[in-house]
Amino acid sequence: MTKWILIAIVAFVAFFHWNSGRTARAFEKATAEIQRRAPFEVTPDVRMDKAELKGKELALFLTLLDEEADAPFVQQQQNIHLLKTQLIKGWCANKDLRPAINDGYVIAVTARRADGSELTRVRVNEEECICAVQGDICVIR
Repeated sequence: MTKWILIAIVAFVAFFHWNSGRTARAFEKATAEIQRRAPFEVTPDVRMDKAELKGKELALFLTLLDEEADAPFVQQQQNIHLLKTQLIKGWCANKDLRPAINDGYVIAVTARRADGSELTRVRVNEEECICAVQGDICVIR
């Protein structure tokens, strides 16, 4: 479920990209809109805390409030790997986002547990997309 939430959030950026026709302006508008609304509940289990745009990097900060965040370590690692794989492949396949990623834009997500401790980070750049299209994820951190 969390993967679809994150894909939807970034689709929000793609919407602005499509409407503005200019990548930099699209990322600025999307970041400003997320910041204006934050913090907000994306679902009962996920809270969007903030968004930042630093140059060509869109950084999203989420808090996971469900059992996924508190699962045993091995299960967490499996869920995190699956989430990263699906997000990278989803974003890289998005016809609106891929040109921005190819142009050097990066989408970064930091997910935290309810206690504030970091659960994982996902960072999608052009290298990740090239690997995703070839059928594998090059680097899973």
